[in-house]
Amino acid sequence: MRLHPMKHLFLWFLTGAAAWANAPVVCRSFSLLGVECGGCVYLVEYSLRETKGISEVEITQGLECHAKITYNPLLVGEQNIAQAVRQATPLHGEPYTARLKLRVQNYAENAGAVQALFKRWQDSVRMEVLDPDKGELCISFLPLKRDPVTAVATGWSLSLWAEAAGSNTPHAIAWEVPQD
Repeated sequence: MRLHPMKHLFLWFLTGAAAWANAPVVCRSFSLLGVECGGCVYLVEYSLRETKGISEVEITQGLECHAKITYNPLLVGEQNIAQAVRQATPLHGEPYTARLKLRVQNYAENAGAVQALFKRWQDSVRMEVLDPDKGELCISFLPLKRDPVTAVATGWSLSLWAEAAGSNTPHAIAWEVPQD
């Protein structure tokens, strides 16, 4: 029995919708720099909400500005999120920027390996050690670049970091993203 071509299309759509419903969702807190007023908050929030893969944005402004972002890491990476922040129209001259904190267990023992891993992404991110005793790191994102051959934007993501840190020989690097 042959199915009508429209039935094939309908079944394909249903399969995709089911996969989307089961897609992983994570929530991360990013520090935002350059956000000085309610207008800045609005523009950054709007840019983030327009980014494919982001489902929820909550920005809180105080002494420091933070964005709690819920997203599907299969559709959008952390550097893509930082790029959406950077692309928001700046009200006070400088582009807005996003940073992400990481905590590496036993950083003192792994400092050389961590530095070497981040050297791989020197065109995408800058890593700063905030507190070596606690293993607290801050990841600052550089502007996202497109591959000249494929025209696809490439950059750093937690999934790339997890893969590299987990395959680090002779010992995997244990880490987490602290929730502020």
